[in-house]
Amino acid sequence: MSGRSPLQWAVDQLKFKHDKASGITDDPNGWHAWADDPFELIRHLRRLAHVGTETHRIVSALPPSLT
Repeated sequence: MSGRSPLQWAVDQLKFKHDKASGITDDPNGWHAWADDPFELIRHLRRLAHVGTETHRIVSALPPSLT
């Protein structure tokens, strides 16, 4: 596991990237499903935030021997 939350992972995936060696540019804002509907991105990030908080709640409730 990377130690990153789902929200941190998603934000990293949304960054504009340009590979100098190959000249390939990755602009996720141009091809993701939410490119035509920006509010879909907000829904997606809200779902990820919910998953992160629920995971934290569940793990916090585990007995110490399991954490």
